[in-house]
Amino acid sequence: MQRQPRQPGHDGAPRQPRHGLLLRGLITLAWVLPAGPLLTLLLFPWWSWVEAATGWESMGHSGPAGWCYGAVWCALLALALLGPRIARRLLRG
Repeated sequence: MQRQPRQPGHDGAPRQPRHGLLLRGLITLAWVLPAGPLLTLLLFPWWSWVEAATGWESMGHSGPAGWCYGAVWCALLALALLGPRIARRLLRG
């Protein structure tokens, strides 16, 4: 009798249920979506400096440009996804 090839990710470690991943994703979005615009507006002086230093249009007459909001949202999502992994790795030693 031939052995079946191992499935990817089948290393014997318990898998997180799909509803757990969905819940974690919803919780992440629940704090990233409102925190993004708030942090973007709090970084108003920094966006002005970015525009002065680089010439990239980051400040308009009505506030930060759209790409500023996108950049902050991407940074917050990266922090939300990678932060727990990095913390676990640092705590393990």
